Amino acid sequence: MVFRISFYYSARRQRKVYYTRALPVVGTAALTALEKMGCSDPGTNMLINGATGGFGMILLQLHKQKDDHVTAVTSSNGIEFVKKWGADTVIDYSKEEVLTRKETYDIVIDLSGKMGYANAKQIMKPQSLFLNPTPQPIKIPTSLIMNLLRSKKHVIILASPSTKYTGELLNAVAKGLDIAIYKVFPFTAFKEDYHYAEQGGYTGKVVIEQQ
Repeated sequence: MVFRISFYYSARRQRKVYYTRALPVVGTAALTALEKMGCSDPGTNMLINGATGGFGMILLQLHKQKDDHVTAVTSSNGIEFVKKWGADTVIDYSKEEVLTRKETYDIVIDLSGKMGYANAKQIMKPQSLFLNPTPQPIKIPTSLIMNLLRSKKHVIILASPSTKYTGELLNAVAKGLDIAIYKVFPFTAFKEDYHYAEQGGYTGKVVIEQQ
């Protein structure tokens, strides 16, 4: 079960600690993605594949403040969360294949790492962006070269915690940013945490408890 961070732990200090640890990485990644998108026109049609992990959770809420139309792809268990976080349209991947829909998008973000650019091109508009936060190493330099020759761009997202976005993240928190913590691993189980996070299928953020 996922609990809102506001009552996940009974002690106020613990709540703040887990909130702080969950935010920097996914918050920076989400703001980096927004920066890569550039200034979108009102009504930009966006699809987020794998929208209920930590990255998608923040990205959806940040898009509440924009006029983009956001479609979130998630499991049945994640539907209520993506709606709460700001998705305009929800696709349950267990019941519908997003690649067979007739809808096309200005921006496709593959947070699950399972769609890939080659497949995403089927649902991308002629002038569009595919954002990839989990690229194969070879894709990092080759995408830059290939983007010179194509209108459906493959954009790599590389992000690490930084003070660059601190002000924006604090502002989002002040406006009621919601962070759901799905599971907490002790620091000694960091390998298990990594493998668990790689499997996906959960809603919210998986974090490591530092000693």
